[in-house]
Amino acid sequence: MRGASAVAAILKTRAGAPVRAFVVWEPVLWTDAFPPSGDVLACYVSDARATHWWDPNRSLSEEILRSPWTRKYPVRGGPLKIVWDWVACYPPGARWEANFPEPVVQEFPVVDSADRVRDWLGGAAAAVEPVP
Repeated sequence: MRGASAVAAILKTRAGAPVRAFVVWEPVLWTDAFPPSGDVLACYVSDARATHWWDPNRSLSEEILRSPWTRKYPVRGGPLKIVWDWVACYPPGARWEANFPEPVVQEFPVVDSADRVRDWLGGAAAAVEPVP
C-alpha cells in the first residue's frame, strides 16, 4: 500500500497537472486474494484523475514482461514474473499497439521513484495545455 500512497502524494503535488493515473491492483501476497474495496481505494488513491483496475490473473504483468524493451531495462518481475510496485510514465498520445509501450520513465518501488516521477510530470505538464 506504500506504492498507492506514493501515487496519491505525487498526484496531490501536481494537482493542476493534466495527467491520468491508472492504478492496477493484482494478487501478489496471500492477503491480495480479492480486489481492494471502495473504502480502501478511497483511502489510498482518491484523486479523480486516477482509475483503478483489478487484474486477478496478472495479465498486465505478462504483457509488460513480454515487451521487447524490458530486455534492456530492469522491470520488477522477479521469479514469479509479477510486475508490482512499479510506476511507468507516458507522454500524451502514447498507445498500446503490438507490445506494451516503452515508458519514458519507469522505476520501482514507487515510493523510491516519487521525486523522479514528480519531476517528469512537472516538465510534461508544462508542455501540455490544461484540460478545461
